[in-house]
Amino acid sequence: MTNLLIIETSARSSSISTALAHEFIEKLTLNTVELNLKNRNLNSDQLQNLDEEMTTALRSGVKNPTELQVKTIAQSDKMIGELDAADIILIAAVSYTHLTLPTICSV
Repeated sequence: MTNLLIIETSARSSSISTALAHEFIEKLTLNTVELNLKNRNLNSDQLQNLDEEMTTALRSGVKNPTELQVKTIAQSDKMIGELDAADIILIAAVSYTHLTLPTICSV
């Protein structure tokens, strides 16, 4: 079985980048016996912004983490696990103007 992780970045649910990614997946399924699809939408998942407090908790840990730090670390660990498990990673990166990436991609 092939594990495919699709990472959607558009703020619009009907974006061209998302449609193209799903078209690619449809064509891939024609040539792949079994496909295990995991979808990660960076817009609707409402990820915690990384600031000094969060990066400190993620990198070196803290003795008494806050509830938010515990939640952020758990979410980070889950997403790293998704990346590790993926045989194929498909990033549906949107370009709004002048070939720039949305800020959600920098998280």
